[in-house]
Amino acid sequence: MIEHILDDKNSHNNSTDIFIFIYQNISMGISEIFAMTASFEYAYFAAPRAAKTLFMSIRFCSVGVASFLNALYLYLFQQISTYLMSKVMIYRI
Repeated sequence: MIEHILDDKNSHNNSTDIFIFIYQNISMGISEIFAMTASFEYAYFAAPRAAKTLFMSIRFCSVGVASFLNALYLYLFQQISTYLMSKVMIYRI
């Protein structure tokens, strides 16, 4: 269990079990393995010889764009949740 204390005046304990995220991470990892394997197989065996490099570069660019969007999503989620928590704390006082 993780205890999280916001500040000295209003100490709120947030006990969250970290193991609830294991199933989500395992399923995302397995789906990523299947997706990467399928894209490699297509790029090496099914694509025309002249387009293999193009397909591999598009695949790597799509992984980079997905990583960027993930970072943007996490940043926005953190900012929105911090804003909402500050509003909730103001109304609780």
